[in-house]
Amino acid sequence: MQTRQPTILSLIAGLALATLALPSAYAIDKLPRKSGMWEMKVETTTPGQPSPAPTSWQVCIDGKQDDIAAPNSRDSSKPCAKEEMKRSANEIAIDSVCKFDDIAATGHSVITGDLDSSYRMENTTRFDPPLHGVKISTSVTTGKWLGPCKAAQPHGGMSGARLDPEAIKQLQQSQEKKQ
Repeated sequence: MQTRQPTILSLIAGLALATLALPSAYAIDKLPRKSGMWEMKVETTTPGQPSPAPTSWQVCIDGKQDDIAAPNSRDSSKPCAKEEMKRSANEIAIDSVCKFDDIAATGHSVITGDLDSSYRMENTTRFDPPLHGVKISTSVTTGKWLGPCKAAQPHGGMSGARLDPEAIKQLQQSQEKKQ
């Protein structure tokens, strides 16, 4: 277990923390995806550590509630020191500097494509001091619109998730400690 922990932490850093350093939806423009079923794929890389297997899943998105730039795990009562979005014709760049406990997370994300049919988000997060030995984590998330959600499937409802069972267990234990 001890030898797998850095790989698991890399996965968690890539999945849970990839959006951690993204700006708050209240500070920048909202970025909703088209309503419907989306296929999501994430590949994470942490220098000096083996890359975990790519993860993929399908998720039902309600465009009225969605915001790809909104953080999933950040305490919104603690604003980031820097949050800015720059749009060009072909991409959206998001930069932020946030502090979580004693760790500064500096994030840079670039979103290309459109949020109606397919997109690609490249994210780099630097941690100072390192988070469990991780100084930098990069991830590439791709999203592809598949069509309408299944009947009665709620916003955020997932299916077909392919995650490492050990990583899921580690993430659940981490969430339990926060509560």
